[in-house]
Amino acid sequence: MPIILRRFFFYLVYNRETASYKLHYIDVNGSTKSNGFTANDGTELTNHGISNVSGYVGESSDPTKLNLWNFTDDGYVLVDASGNVKGADGNVDISKLGKQEFIEGMGDNNDHDQYVYLKHAVEEITPETSDSDIPKDPSNPTKPSVDKNTLSKTFTHTIYYKANTTDGATLKDATTQKVTFEGSIYIDKVTPKTTTPITIKVNGEDIQVATTNPGQIIWDKSSQTMEAVDQPTITLNSGDRYTTSDSMIDTWKLVSGKADAIDLTPSSSNPKDVQLVYEKEVQPGGDTGDEPGDQPSGKPSDNPGNEPSGQPGNKGSKTPGKSD
Repeated sequence: MPIILRRFFFYLVYNRETASYKLHYIDVNGSTKSNGFTANDGTELTNHGISNVSGYVGESSDPTKLNLWNFTDDGYVLVDASGNVKGADGNVDISKLGKQEFIEGMGDNNDHDQYVYLKHAVEEITPETSDSDIPKDPSNPTKPSVDKNTLSKTFTHTIYYKANTTDGATLKDATTQKVTFEGSIYIDKVTPKTTTPITIKVNGEDIQVATTNPGQIIWDKSSQTMEAVDQPTITLNSGDRYTTSDSMIDTWKLVSGKADAIDLTPSSSNPKDVQLVYEKEVQPGGDTGDEPGDQPSGKPSDNPGNEPSGQPGNKGSKTPGKSD
């Protein structure tokens, strides 16, 4: 009887042990801390976290396969992280996010979870900011969150030069004075409401972050002055622009109105315009511009009978020593 040899194969199947951890994003905006955060210091952004980063013990997770959230695109800024997202120098190393070796028992507690702490970035809005770059008001999506018109204030003041009365003929081009204040304001890039930012240090660098305090306009100047205008006289000559008749030719003297210096702040009201009124300057010997002693034709002498006695033409005068 032939001997039949049979070969038997035995396979040993090992179940490789797996481990896992979670990745948390915590919004700590409004916290007075600048570092040393815990999950209790803010609100977890559950829509962006990863609840199960898993793999075999001894291997490392690959962050390129995790579709990590680009939080900067949504207006956040990194301010701190848990120790397993930091380098040996203690600074946050974002390249370690989602990259961690799986070890035995890792999923049994949260000790190996990774935490990223975020605050809200800010953006400065100025009169030059493009309308398309200003976020919309969350309560009214058709309106920008900041009205650029509130970030610029222009004050104008006009001085007019008039003959005889405030609505009289113009003697000189008006003087228009103008000053402009330009301001800026910060908005929270997440909310996006106005905010008063603060500066904190992250990895040794200063960064600005939003606070819960409403923003105030920061003006480029605290005050400006419209200079005084000193115009005591105006002389019009023949052929001048405002010499509309010969009667305008003269030197005109200021008789009413003042154009003093005006101090302005962004909260000032627009100053009122000013009318400076002038009258012809009185010439020596009379109240007109005529030469002294000249009398218009046909006008009686202002001093009849005052010529020396005995001059020809003085009818009725007597010569001493002679009878009529």
